[in-house]
Amino acid sequence: MSLGYELCELSNPFDINWVIALKRRTLDRALIIVGSGVTADEYNKLLTANNVVCTLISVQDFKNRVCEKNTSEHPEPLFIFASPSSGGILNSIAKEANLLPEKDYLSYHQLIRNRAVFDLRNVTDQVNQIEFAKVLNAICKINTLGGVDILVKTPCILPLIDVCVKMYESRLNIKYVLYPSVKDFAIKELVLHHYAMEINFINTNIPHEIAKDFLSTLESYLLQDPKAYVLMTNEQMEMLGVRNHHRIFLDAYHPEYYDGLLSDFEANAFDFQTCYKVKPGKFCLSRRMFPVIDGAFKLKTCSLYENLSLTDFSIEDLHNDTFIKLRQQLCVRCSASGLHRLI
Repeated sequence: MSLGYELCELSNPFDINWVIALKRRTLDRALIIVGSGVTADEYNKLLTANNVVCTLISVQDFKNRVCEKNTSEHPEPLFIFASPSSGGILNSIAKEANLLPEKDYLSYHQLIRNRAVFDLRNVTDQVNQIEFAKVLNAICKINTLGGVDILVKTPCILPLIDVCVKMYESRLNIKYVLYPSVKDFAIKELVLHHYAMEINFINTNIPHEIAKDFLSTLESYLLQDPKAYVLMTNEQMEMLGVRNHHRIFLDAYHPEYYDGLLSDFEANAFDFQTCYKVKPGKFCLSRRMFPVIDGAFKLKTCSLYENLSLTDFSIEDLHNDTFIKLRQQLCVRCSASGLHRLI
């Protein structure tokens, strides 16, 4: 089975075929998802919603299981490796246990699922809760949806959002992506809930003292919970004495939106090789960040862009030919410039 991201349409990455194929393959054998973070949760909820019976176990449980080689399991289970940070470890364990790729285990790279994005970074005061709930209800019906990212920059809108989120948290894998800029951002209250959390210090120009205070408050939680992440530049990490939990696309140049970056590139306004710390590849993570919804609850064509991605289409227009064409055009333009996300 190979349904990697490169086979996904640029404009419309919904593909239920791999779910159907997986269900057929596991009619007479157990399906086990290996991982403890957001990715594993996504597959667990997605497959369960599509009536595929599966079990979720940790990396350590997987190691114990295959090392003990439980001979009572006939036929042997099919594993899905759904832990990006433990990919190398899982492959090593599988090799030592004589498990075969494709036959005994699959990687999450082979099973395309999309993740919706609410880009609410430009919302500064009010949130239309009725429209928010309406879109949440609509995306619940997408049968390949793994989860939802909610991007927030203004602390006062968090309680308004959370009222709606609580109604759908049992049906959707929710992750907050926060861009803290002030000390009272109320991150702790959200973290102490059970949401997955990504705290992005890269685009915020947050003073190091405030960043350090945040990390000090949340240190024990961030170290213990695999669903909590911190994004920082190397400079910030060195000053604060912390390690990054995720590789990021650009280290030296990571804008909040890529509009200016694309324009500068097309105008030859900067040296591509000087700005980029990683070699460009073909795959773009944001191809599966779909649908993307802005603060007015209209569709965007890409999560990496702001003005260049805005449309007047609503969630009902997700398969509208004109919207799909706009998404395709921006995707081709961006990837041709090598600006797409690599992980």
